[in-house]
Amino acid sequence: MSIITKYFLLITLFLTVATNSFAAAPVVTSNAITTAAQDSAYTYVLSGSDADGDFLTWNVVSKPAWLSLTGIVSSSSSQVVAPNITITGADVTNYIVDIAANYTSGDTLSFTAAYGISGSFDSAKGSLILSGTTTAANWTTLLRTVKLQTSSSNAADRKVSFTAGGLPSLTINGVEHYYEIVYAGVNWTAARDAAAAKSYNGRTGYLATITSAEENAYVSAKISSN
Repeated sequence: MSIITKYFLLITLFLTVATNSFAAAPVVTSNAITTAAQDSAYTYVLSGSDADGDFLTWNVVSKPAWLSLTGIVSSSSSQVVAPNITITGADVTNYIVDIAANYTSGDTLSFTAAYGISGSFDSAKGSLILSGTTTAANWTTLLRTVKLQTSSSNAADRKVSFTAGGLPSLTINGVEHYYEIVYAGVNWTAARDAAAAKSYNGRTGYLATITSAEENAYVSAKISSN
């Protein structure tokens, strides 16, 4: 049996990573093949880039009936997730940067290591795990380097959360919920009492009740990756 303890507090940060308005226009970097051999298949691989690091998708305005466009994927260029994030307060130990919604195989999060903070991306969970202790100012600088990159064709916006202290989180109706999964061979009553005895950042835990399809998908992904 899995004990899923949930904590909540008012949201401090929740970001939707979406395509930004272009400060610089994207460019096509491939050169079209303008000749073809009779009775032979014609193929041409499109590629492009964007100076701002925004994700690119391809759309055909017009094409001949005999031509098809296949294998289209989003740009693999990376995008800074939270360039203006600011952390305040005392020293902080550990952070989790989590793709909390629409995580897709091919998505990755990366950062520029500094201040003795180490980290790695857990592809099973969609989480960038950052370990170490440093000042709020240093965390501000470091977290502003976090980038999202994908090779997936899924164009849905990715929602990314930043959580101090190391527990994954999900926003539900404007409230940030934190989850801790404990594996134990106990009954429901014992699980409820164990959850209620826990706390996180001054908030008392309680045995999780899954209230939406989004939350169910999020928690299921965390359980299956452990």
